[in-house]
Amino acid sequence: MKVKELQNFFKATIHVLFVNTPAVFTTDAKTKPALVRFAKRFMLKNFTLNVYNDIDEEQGIINFSREINADLVAMRTHGRRGLAHIATGSIAEDVVNHIGCPIWTFKIK
Repeated sequence: MKVKELQNFFKATIHVLFVNTPAVFTTDAKTKPALVRFAKRFMLKNFTLNVYNDIDEEQGIINFSREINADLVAMRTHGRRGLAHIATGSIAEDVVNHIGCPIWTFKIK
């Protein structure tokens, strides 16, 4: 809902992205219907649904954002700290450190 508010404010297009990786490969037959359900669940308007194949999630987000010349990347974060952060890492943190446009992260509950 936060992303939709931002979209309405800027009159922007949302590019919903699923990054498919070799480590956690998902077929298009499974991924595309899930993206459609996501868009319907949140009643998205003015959006695209995208499956992008890359070596890992971080590179997929970075490369896709460059490909579409994104003005902003919005993504959720778990907000882990301490040992949990060290053990699992942070996709959002890795993207922030390597992306060429602003990134807006928000913590999920």
